[in-house]
Amino acid sequence: MKKVTSIMFLSVILLLSGSLSANTFAKSPDEKVTCKIVYESWYEPSLYTEAVILHYGVDGWDDVKDVTMACKYGFDENHNYKVWYEADVEANENDTIDYCFHIKYNRGGGDYWDNNEGKDYHIVAQNN
Repeated sequence: MKKVTSIMFLSVILLLSGSLSANTFAKSPDEKVTCKIVYESWYEPSLYTEAVILHYGVDGWDDVKDVTMACKYGFDENHNYKVWYEADVEANENDTIDYCFHIKYNRGGGDYWDNNEGKDYHIVAQNN
């Protein structure tokens, strides 16, 4: 009877420690990551564009959103004037952000979609 009790006690201890280990190593909730999406351009808002809009979704275009991108100005390493647009996107770490750009013109009207020649753009959200 002593052997049976010892074996049962040892089994209970192993089961408890196994469940504690499983809980300890359980996957934590997805960590949010902020990714900066940049659109390099020669379009200045006052001269050509009304807006550049980031059109994006996550992991196969789920939860699609449109965000007006902020226009930035500066100079590159060769002192050439440049214009770019940027927006921050928040996603879970390792999610794929699918996106394209919608450019709305203020001269001559109309608009243009830059969707990487039909392939869209993609980036994996990573915490650096």
